[in-house]
Amino acid sequence: MPMSFYGSGTMYIGQRDYWPDGSYITTEWFTVTFIPIYPLYSWRVREIGKNAGDLMARNRYEILEKLPRNMTQARSVYSFFLALFMLFILLLSTTDNFLRGIFIGLIAGLGLLALYLRYRSKNRAKENYLFDNQNRIS
Repeated sequence: MPMSFYGSGTMYIGQRDYWPDGSYITTEWFTVTFIPIYPLYSWRVREIGKNAGDLMARNRYEILEKLPRNMTQARSVYSFFLALFMLFILLLSTTDNFLRGIFIGLIAGLGLLALYLRYRSKNRAKENYLFDNQNRIS
């Protein structure tokens, strides 16, 4: 299981290839201050809740399968963090309040895009599962 101290260590980042049972592929990354540096392993996991007694309640995972490093997911994570980093640099480098508002809007839009893509992937997995089962029955 990943372990980090103030964002440095290892942690799961990314979700890809959802299955109808709620499992997905995630990658364990070496991180420094929450910034992904290098992908170590990929796993198929299913979230099984949070630790009840934890002060900082963390998700618990059931590991279903160890997989080869998923480089498509790694490229997606690198691209997301690079875009986020560039927007923050642009935000800090400008003195114009109008441009700052635009950059803050772009950062928020990037976060919303990530949430939307995750939502769409989960629904697509459910729809494909239902479609396949209907075809087997008929």
